[in-house]
Amino acid sequence: MAIYEGKININCDPSGKGVYINRGNDEATLSASDAVAILDTMVKAADQHKCGIDRWSLYIPELTAKLSKDDKQLPVAKVKAYMDGSREPALIARRSKTRDGRTFVSPQIFLTSPVKVVKESKIIKIA
Repeated sequence: MAIYEGKININCDPSGKGVYINRGNDEATLSASDAVAILDTMVKAADQHKCGIDRWSLYIPELTAKLSKDDKQLPVAKVKAYMDGSREPALIARRSKTRDGRTFVSPQIFLTSPVKVVKESKIIKIA
């Protein structure tokens, strides 16, 4: 998983994708360091426009696993349930391939629990 390098825009299409993010232009100001603000803005905009959040713009493993393939949007109420402070958002670069084999990168907010790595060494330090 790579951090997305570049600026993004937040857009809304209430009748289709809902609230979504895409690559920004020169006027865009949001970047990977603003991941928390991006997620908050997306949720507020979805509430305001009475729509969901595009499933390809926000990835929550526990929630996405429960969706059917036909679902295009994540319901805002369910997204809010995972914004309890125990998870940390990150703006990542999602790689996709077109039908003709070309690869492109699009931004995606990734909301998961922090990974705790506990490593115990069997080596005994003598000197």
